[in-house]
Amino acid sequence: MTHADATSQQLPPLKIRAPGEAVVALTEASETVLSALMIDALKAHAASIAGEDAAHTVSLSLDMTGERFSGDEAVFRSAVDRQTRSLLFMACTLLCGGRVLMKATGIFKLGQDATR
Repeated sequence: MTHADATSQQLPPLKIRAPGEAVVALTEASETVLSALMIDALKAHAASIAGEDAAHTVSLSLDMTGERFSGDEAVFRSAVDRQTRSLLFMACTLLCGGRVLMKATGIFKLGQDATR
């Protein structure tokens, strides 16, 4: 698979089990696809907290553990580390077969004027 194929690939939909937990069943996935799914999981959790207000991405950091994805149910668990009036600080972990494959941290701006 070329880089262009990986970045244009349609992502499978995440199934939200509860706020802070999303899953997807995959037979195989590149780091690019797993990273995009992790970002989607973080954004979905941030949006559930923001409600009708917007939750816009300010910063994201992804760290890989070096473990290879073996094809299974990918579980994304996110949590709010801290929330201020206008910012949401979050962390997310990608688990597969009980192994941590990736971790992420993100900051989201909350509110109707979040685009400014």
